[in-house]
Amino acid sequence: MDGLVELLVKLIFFEQAQQCFRFPVQNTIRVSVWFKDQRPSLPAEVVVGHEPLQLNTETVLKLRVVRNESLMKNFFVDNRLFLGPHYEAIGEATILQIIK
Repeated sequence: MDGLVELLVKLIFFEQAQQCFRFPVQNTIRVSVWFKDQRPSLPAEVVVGHEPLQLNTETVLKLRVVRNESLMKNFFVDNRLFLGPHYEAIGEATILQIIK
């Protein structure tokens, strides 16, 4: 777990996320995340809580991102991450809290 940054985020999946996942999503899912105008992307896990994820619905949950020291300056409250395959955003997360 030392190699991960754990975040509390407000997440929304867009309509095009249906091409990648079957909704409602009830299990932890793996995605790539990136900050605006940033390369490379980072592997991440969306940790689904008790409520399944729905399309176009904001949900507060945990996001675990692989730690990359050169990008740590981007991890701050209110910054946004984009989720999806190969830089095609299927969702967006706003950082609410850096847990660790």
